[in-house]
Amino acid sequence: MRAGGAITCWGRNDSGQAFAPAGAFTEVIAGLDYSCGVRSGGAVDCWGNNDQGQAYAPDGDFTALSTGYKYSCGLRSGGSVTCWGFDGDDQTDAPGGRFTAVSAGYAHACGLRADATVTCWGYNAYGQADAPGGRFAAVSAGGSHSCGLRITGSISCWGDDTNGRTAPPSGVFGAVTAGRFDSCAMGGDATVTCWGPSYKVLATKPDGAFTAITSGSNYWCGVRSDATLACWGYTGEDGLTNFGQAAPPDGTFRAVSAAPTHACGVRSDDTITCWGWDDDGQTDAPDGTFTAVSVGTNYSCGVRSDDTITCWGEDYRGQIDAPDGTFGAVSAGPTHACGVRSDGTIVCWGSNSSGKTDAPGGTFGAVSAAYGYSCGLRSDGTIVCWGYDRFGQTDAPAGAFIAVSAGRDHACGLRSDNTVTCWGLHPSDAADPPDGTFTAVTAGDHSSCGLRPDQTVECWLSLPRGVRPADVKYQASEPRRR
Repeated sequence: MRAGGAITCWGRNDSGQAFAPAGAFTEVIAGLDYSCGVRSGGAVDCWGNNDQGQAYAPDGDFTALSTGYKYSCGLRSGGSVTCWGFDGDDQTDAPGGRFTAVSAGYAHACGLRADATVTCWGYNAYGQADAPGGRFAAVSAGGSHSCGLRITGSISCWGDDTNGRTAPPSGVFGAVTAGRFDSCAMGGDATVTCWGPSYKVLATKPDGAFTAITSGSNYWCGVRSDATLACWGYTGEDGLTNFGQAAPPDGTFRAVSAAPTHACGVRSDDTITCWGWDDDGQTDAPDGTFTAVSVGTNYSCGVRSDDTITCWGEDYRGQIDAPDGTFGAVSAGPTHACGVRSDGTIVCWGSNSSGKTDAPGGTFGAVSAAYGYSCGLRSDGTIVCWGYDRFGQTDAPAGAFIAVSAGRDHACGLRSDNTVTCWGLHPSDAADPPDGTFTAVTAGDHSSCGLRPDQTVECWLSLPRGVRPADVKYQASEPRRR
């Protein structure tokens, strides 16, 4: 919302959700594929997808809005709450009475009454609509849990407690917000504390010095300075899926590569060892010596000592059918792989949805294959990406780079001055690296990690809009070492 009250939207616009109407507004909120705003006169105007009536705003004057999954709730000027849109779990059946605030979660909503008590309604399979007693200053409805800020400044959460979602930290806070899985609160010193599955595990970072790091889906592995391996992140504790991918073997290694459910490493004797989920033989590494390894979803590829590529594991999209010839590098994405030939050209194979295997011409020094797209580092240091571009992940910035890493919906590059630049989804979050210099970078699903010049690891991840990683205090556990 601009200073004069006009609204400007950008990003995905397949349902017209970014085509904001003209006029002056006092509030705007973006939903899944639609948007709503309160005009300066109090009327609500919505635009975008209306398949469940979520963009069909009721008449009357409103002072505040909140959007959930294909439904919205508004606080009328008289203090009553009205909701509209998808009503599969009675989430639009707001109770009567006077309220001072309303928050729409995924399929349930909560309101702060005039007497400072909280009332919730809608989907309640986990108790997320069973608000506790007492007086509150604010309330926020999330995915399957809710959180409220009591008038004392403490936080109470209720509902699904998987991975500590309803276990907020102690202390005095000034604001709270509940997301689909995680929650964050802001203290009086403007720092933010977060808790839940992402912040409990994604925020962990290992001690010690590393020479290389790699991102799996929600975990990371690295080669320590003593050549042993360490992995951290989702290790199967607290109900999280565990296939042993974060439990590396003993011994010394030169390189490591991690995928969602398995990982592989090149040992000091140049043989490959893999571990984790093996339903398609993706951890059954072939004999022989290798110079590099890269793992995708349920398959793996390696560059042999004679510079040829061998792949193994799942092959329903032809992703293990590596071409003949000699290569200097290989990168395995979920369903396609790319390699840099000895002459510097790139060739890709496997699934070609969205054109992700249609590599451009020219010579390259590196390539990175990801979810639906690929990126390459040209010989002149510039980066070019191709394939799926819903979130701008193929819009590589200009300038000179020395490395590139493509994650799920965002990519990161290491510039020639050793600073990191990222692009794609979460432009102010997972794709917003900290200041300073790095020697390596790896982009994951919703986070990224880099190696500092002192060989320590620093990670950054999806945060509430406007919150930078340096402002966050994490509720985190130490990674396990095998």
